[in-house]
Amino acid sequence: MRFLSVLLTAVLVALWATAAFGQRTREQYEQEREALPYVDRFDHAKNGLADSVESVVTQSLRDLLEFSLELPGRTEEALEAVEQCLSHSSEGTPLHQDAYYTRAWLLHRGNDKAYASSLFKEGISKGWRMQDGRSGMDVFGEALWENDPVMFPVETFNYAMEEPSGQGYLREGDQLRIFALNLLWPLRKKSHDFNAADDILPYLRDHANEKHHRLIAEAICLMIDERYDESVELLRLVDDSLSAAPENYDPADAKEAFRYNEELNIPLYVAAARTLQGDRGQARQAMEEFYQRNVSRPEYVTRRLMKIAYTLESAPASLHDRMIDITGFMLDKGLPSSEKVSRSQARHILDMHVGGCFRQRDWAKVKQYADWVLADYRPDDDASNNSLFCLGSAHRGEEEYEEAEAAFVRLMNEATFASSSTTRMRISSGLHRSARPAPGPRTGASRDRKVHVRRGLD
Repeated sequence: MRFLSVLLTAVLVALWATAAFGQRTREQYEQEREALPYVDRFDHAKNGLADSVESVVTQSLRDLLEFSLELPGRTEEALEAVEQCLSHSSEGTPLHQDAYYTRAWLLHRGNDKAYASSLFKEGISKGWRMQDGRSGMDVFGEALWENDPVMFPVETFNYAMEEPSGQGYLREGDQLRIFALNLLWPLRKKSHDFNAADDILPYLRDHANEKHHRLIAEAICLMIDERYDESVELLRLVDDSLSAAPENYDPADAKEAFRYNEELNIPLYVAAARTLQGDRGQARQAMEEFYQRNVSRPEYVTRRLMKIAYTLESAPASLHDRMIDITGFMLDKGLPSSEKVSRSQARHILDMHVGGCFRQRDWAKVKQYADWVLADYRPDDDASNNSLFCLGSAHRGEEEYEEAEAAFVRLMNEATFASSSTTRMRISSGLHRSARPAPGPRTGASRDRKVHVRRGLD
């Protein structure tokens, strides 16, 4: 016991010494934070801004932003500490950029949203980023989502209309990716009272040379409000008008061509509207039209169609069965096997398609497409492990008990994520249900058990 006491004292002295001389590592800083009660972590983060180790200061900025949200009465105190940190950093350095955006976020959280927005936009125009990889636009969006979510899509769209540095957000179909599904769809899920045409559209600014962007935004607002036929009608009108390029259009400039040539993307927006509407025939027709207009860009077609699929994946369960229409279309076109489509993207397509076949209880197709994914099995890969679980379930569904057991045992032994107790319980449940039933006549109880097992897959 005495030895343990001496050892513990030595460790505490070492931690105190590193803290006192400003030489603790980020890992030590985080260990200290985790040992503190939550209410004391604000002060710990504030003190960390004075550390001489830059990685500790960077983590302290993130912590101060997080903990001040839980302690709104200390926002001003956090702001003062960040401003002092900012004044001691060299402009444009990674640490300065982190402190700059943290200050803007804290100001936005307070009562100075207009000034905070101007700071965000200035940082974006300089191309500044957070050290964790987030762009200025990403951070601005998160601050808006936290404090004023309805203004999130408005500010994003208007900034892109006003500033050349923001116009990339509306190129190449990004109205769907950034404005519609990333911004409006979450608002729709957050509140059934949200109405995009009333709450968003009146605040969107126009642009003299790019009026079609606002019309597309209007069509997307109608789509989010479930006014699908009106949305498609407006998109078709925009499509017809885009045949005449503006006077300053330079077809030799690829970026300008994609910026103005939204007619390449109109069918994508129509496909999204018809998919959400549940009109599978019209949705597939629009996807075909989108594919034909972009036939030389299979990687682009893949990314954009997958965005719709990912959105459906996070939608209510009633929409999940429509993902297979999108993945099935891409498989029919051979997109996963295109040399221009990344291997990881191809695996995502196959993984989502396996899941779609699983939901339809189409065991033969589950096994077919799961085998394609599992030809390159990776223990830490979601696509591999999802497909392996679905494969085991498919064998079980077809009463191929030995094959089902082999799949579940492999998943249990090899999958990285199977280390969690919850996941192991789920796999064990599949393994248990894969046990071969005892021979003999099927009784009413065994029929009931089979029904129970199949319902358990839902």
